[in-house]
Amino acid sequence: MSLTEKSRTTIRAVMSSKLSSFSSLAALAGLDRSTDFRCINLSHVDFQGSDLKGFDFTGADLSWTNWVGAQYDSTTIVNGALMEGAIGFSRSQQKRNQKPLRNLKSNRQTTLGSQTSVTGVGVHSGAPVSLTIGPAPINTGFLFVRTGLDGGDRRVRASAKSVIATEFATVVGDRTGPLVSTAEHVLAALLGMGVDNATIEVDGPEVPIMDGSAAAFVAAIDTAGIVPQKALRRFIEVLKPVHVAIGNSRAEFQPNSTGLRVEVEIDFPNPAVGRQTYHFDLTPQSFRRDIARARTFGFMNDVARLWSNGFALGSSFENSLVFDEDRLLNPEGLRYSDECARNKVLSTIGDLALAGLPLLGTYRSVRGGHKLNHAALTALLADRTAWRVVDAVRQPSSVAFARHNGNLEEKLSR
Repeated sequence: MSLTEKSRTTIRAVMSSKLSSFSSLAALAGLDRSTDFRCINLSHVDFQGSDLKGFDFTGADLSWTNWVGAQYDSTTIVNGALMEGAIGFSRSQQKRNQKPLRNLKSNRQTTLGSQTSVTGVGVHSGAPVSLTIGPAPINTGFLFVRTGLDGGDRRVRASAKSVIATEFATVVGDRTGPLVSTAEHVLAALLGMGVDNATIEVDGPEVPIMDGSAAAFVAAIDTAGIVPQKALRRFIEVLKPVHVAIGNSRAEFQPNSTGLRVEVEIDFPNPAVGRQTYHFDLTPQSFRRDIARARTFGFMNDVARLWSNGFALGSSFENSLVFDEDRLLNPEGLRYSDECARNKVLSTIGDLALAGLPLLGTYRSVRGGHKLNHAALTALLADRTAWRVVDAVRQPSSVAFARHNGNLEEKLSR
């Protein structure tokens, strides 16, 4: 079962009062072995002496927890959990509970090993929604499947051409209209964790916001597993600088043949956020550690305007960082001191996943957002001299790249 709002509130109260006994936490919150711990912050909890057999902590924050003297075995699952600083928990046990990459080779395309689902609400619609990610054939990319429609399922490939709106979220659709909104976090999780091909089934108009980050989607990917496919991975390599500007916001692509690097600068008049920068080189390990858990954020003085325009109807302290004039209102505080800048990196990675292939290049943005990211990506793909498609080629000590021969470049630029 999922945690009720009462249980969530109780957990937060327990954590804020520094109670250290998991037994007390379970008794107060009414938790049992069927509790959904995904994205719940249990950091610094003292599990000493607790019976944790059969508990599934998939996707939870277990950093700096004390497992010394706790009772656990192979039924205690920590798949996808953040274990930084935890003591007393066997790393070999943790490794056994993690879904393996199953001989993943970085020069081969990848997909998911099985289907897995998450449920939540849309941050803008407030409506309940279920999302299921699953395997896809080679060269599919990321394919959204909108289910639950009167006329049957509708499909749209995640690409720059499928973006039909960028106000407060990235919305993809087809010639008949929008299909799925707020696509950026699940796309970022798939790209960030090294998945090339996947289906994303959504039974509502919006991807669930979960806790405001991509942590739940990373946990779902861990559950499904990542498997290699027989085709070589393909990349879009940036060959020359491409610049765009919208008002006082600007972005650019620069060549970088070693991978994807994202550099963002945010600058808000609110002193609690202010000016922050974050530079990030994308790998599955760094994405999981540094970016996936960064939550979306907003400001109290924008709420009335957003609501009147039909946005943020599902936003709450459970899924957003909320700032008033000079402070953060969330009682649990920040996960990172620069969490807002990291969340901007998260959204940017999701928007860049709409290139259709992983990028080899550096992307810089200043005071950017979905609109700027889409404009920059569109400008890059429109300039056929600014990029090329390359295949990954395995060499003895590294992965090199060979130019792709075919019509894929023309297809991506249309």
